[in-house]
Amino acid sequence: MPDQPEHTPLISSGDAILSEGEALAVWSRAAQLQAQADTPDTYAAGAAGAQPAAVTVAVAEGTRAPAGMYLVREIVAAAGEAGIAETHVRVALAEHEALGPEKAIAVEAMDEAQRDRLIGVGARSVRASRVIPEAAATVLQQLRLAAATAPWSLEFDTLIGDDPARGGVLRFSIPVIGTRHDGAKPIRALSGFVYHASRVGLFHVHVTVAPRGTNALPGCELTITGDLRPGEQRSIGIYRKLMKGLVVFLAVAGAIGGAKAGGAAGAVAGLGIGAAFALGYNRVVAAITRWEHRLAHRVLTAELDALLRRVQRPTDEARAFGPETSAPVPRLVRGGDDVALSLRVGLRLG
Repeated sequence: MPDQPEHTPLISSGDAILSEGEALAVWSRAAQLQAQADTPDTYAAGAAGAQPAAVTVAVAEGTRAPAGMYLVREIVAAAGEAGIAETHVRVALAEHEALGPEKAIAVEAMDEAQRDRLIGVGARSVRASRVIPEAAATVLQQLRLAAATAPWSLEFDTLIGDDPARGGVLRFSIPVIGTRHDGAKPIRALSGFVYHASRVGLFHVHVTVAPRGTNALPGCELTITGDLRPGEQRSIGIYRKLMKGLVVFLAVAGAIGGAKAGGAAGAVAGLGIGAAFALGYNRVVAAITRWEHRLAHRVLTAELDALLRRVQRPTDEARAFGPETSAPVPRLVRGGDDVALSLRVGLRLG
């Protein structure tokens, strides 16, 4: 069963305080999100050259936080001065809260060379965005209804921060394969979206709404982001343990077998053969892992795009066919009504 984070959430206000390490992790993650939003094709293509440049930020003097600590509102302001959009900082803060401080710092500090070699996907997020010609309140209602249906089966978790139309971030949970079923909730059908999300350790997605229209022509941009870093960290950890354990086991087994067959010289040869076999096997495992993460990224991205199309469908139907109308229903009359009497008289005269 996949491991899910257990922690005490941060306070989602501007007065919340983060350590310097946490602030740097949030800034770095926000820069990743913005770079992926600006150049999605580059990030989807592969890992080489896909990481954003290092972010340098500075908080204005006069902070009320203790030395080495930062207020959330100052983190947002400093990122803005560095050219990072506030919406990306808000999502990074929401992801930070979901992971907890220690894990949030750890996933941002992963070894880049090993990640590129093993994961093979440039983007550290799965992301979908669409501008829908509708007011934010209507879009959010359509999202709530569509997200709960198959194949996504998303369950609203919490709202981080302010109203969604004013910078708040919505968190939805994704069903996890292998967890115990809650008898109070309906059984969710297994889908490709749920399977690949569980496979790569994607437990939730975050949603933002940004106004993109006018009072006369309302519209908003709906963006869904899933954090792939925890699943990548898990995959790398499993690979490391497998590599170390298998190399040691096969090397020792080869040495023992070689010693029985050819003494000391046979032991040395067996040690080398066993180690070489283990390293070759681990290269195969690494190739399979890269393929799984690439496939999951494609499937999850396509499914999130499909969810946004589902959200927009009621708006498109209303524009195409107009508001729903009911067919006229004939009024039933009693036998003594004047209408019925006139009909009977007309029939007799005829």
